[in-house]
Amino acid sequence: MASSARPGPADPPDVALLGFVYPGKGHLEVLEALGAIRPDVGVLVLGRASEGHEDLLDELAGRA
Repeated sequence: MASSARPGPADPPDVALLGFVYPGKGHLEVLEALGAIRPDVGVLVLGRASEGHEDLLDELAGRA
């Protein structure tokens, strides 16, 4: 029998950010907003850093 991986009501939700990561796109603002209102929410980045901005991934992970 297959089990459902759906979160229950007590599990915190996740927020997915889609596409390339680059300065000014809003990833940092999302992290700051979530930290202020719901710090238990997970953040999943579905995309790679734009060329030349690979260091931004480490910066965002450190902020998270």
